Amino acid sequence: MMKINDYVEIIKLVAKDNDLIVEGTGIEFSIDVNKYHHVAYLLKINSSGYLQVHQWENANDSSDGEWGRAVYSLRCLSDVIQFCSIVLMSTQIYARR
Repeated sequence: MMKINDYVEIIKLVAKDNDLIVEGTGIEFSIDVNKYHHVAYLLKINSSGYLQVHQWENANDSSDGEWGRAVYSLRCLSDVIQFCSIVLMSTQIYARR
């Protein structure tokens, strides 16, 4: 059976293989899909032992963004695969073309 650290490594490998920016070490790291359009995710293990995903939000008046609430909870390999698909699709879909 795969462990949470295996899921972390799979996500990092997929991101790096697709030239995305991966920052952070261990079990808390970010994936920056595109600095210009700024699609980014923060992943960390939550108190339940699952991999929790936060999305970058630019929702305040000062134009400083912040990590929003968790949007995904990755609990199994299928969740990890679906999240990787979301990340890869994010590289192809942009707002304000």
